[in-house]
Amino acid sequence: MAKERAKYRMSSYVPNYTWWIIGLTVLGWLTHLGIGLFFESAKTTTRNKLIPPPIAQEAAPWAAKPPTEWPKLVTEAAGTMKTPLFVASNQACFVENDEGTLLALTTVGLKTDVSEKDGDIDPARLNSEIGEWSIGSGEQALKFTQVRDGGEDAFVAGLVILPAPDGAKAPVSTVTLRKNNYRPGAPAFAVARTADGNQRVYRGSILDNDSADGSIEITSLTLGRSRTIYTNGDGSATRVHFDEAIKVGDLLGAALVDSDGLLMAVITSPQAEVGRDAKTKTFMAFGMKALREAINFHPAAKRPMERAKK
Repeated sequence: MAKERAKYRMSSYVPNYTWWIIGLTVLGWLTHLGIGLFFESAKTTTRNKLIPPPIAQEAAPWAAKPPTEWPKLVTEAAGTMKTPLFVASNQACFVENDEGTLLALTTVGLKTDVSEKDGDIDPARLNSEIGEWSIGSGEQALKFTQVRDGGEDAFVAGLVILPAPDGAKAPVSTVTLRKNNYRPGAPAFAVARTADGNQRVYRGSILDNDSADGSIEITSLTLGRSRTIYTNGDGSATRVHFDEAIKVGDLLGAALVDSDGLLMAVITSPQAEVGRDAKTKTFMAFGMKALREAINFHPAAKRPMERAKK
């Protein structure tokens, strides 16, 4: 009897390992969950810093309609030059910058046989060559004699920014500038003026959003265990491919809008080799971040790269 009591007393001091194992397992699982949530939160914070959320913009009220029912977005442009150094596009669109200034956007090209004897080619030279720039037709036409400086990249691309006189009204509907970047594959619609004064819409898509100087922006998106690296240019050397071949002269200076009717870019030149019929499917455009910076450009706030080139 005494032996049995002693055995009972000894066994009562043996710890219950089952409950210890269960408790430690639960504690370990909760610790793992907490650490996982912490790192996931850190990834989300990093993602939001690297890739800012898109800026909300309303679609144009006409964007959902067939292109034949769109309002006029481009109009006649006629630039008279003192010498044939610059060749002006025959169309333009209107947009407002962040300060609310009404601007006409069009393009110019250089004559094909430019040589050293022609001297420096820069925005000041373009201003000195302008006789008059007329945007619009008839009594609604606006007259311009000065070009707004949009920065070196815009000038090299051939983009011309003309500030409208105070109180002037655009002769066609003003387009709203797209505030978000676009990516390759995004649908794009070129709105171009026709010879009879109407407009035609050409459907295409963005091939890339490259920078004219080759610079890129790298962003990282991390979701769970997957990580995606994005590279973007500034859009100053955007390539656009259209569903059909288009005459080069018909598209230079045309407005490129997205499916919401927001201005993505302005067509500046053909990119692919032009056939004997003067047609091609691939064009260069000046848009995205580069266009946003150009229409809000102030000479006193030039980028370091531009200052270094001087």
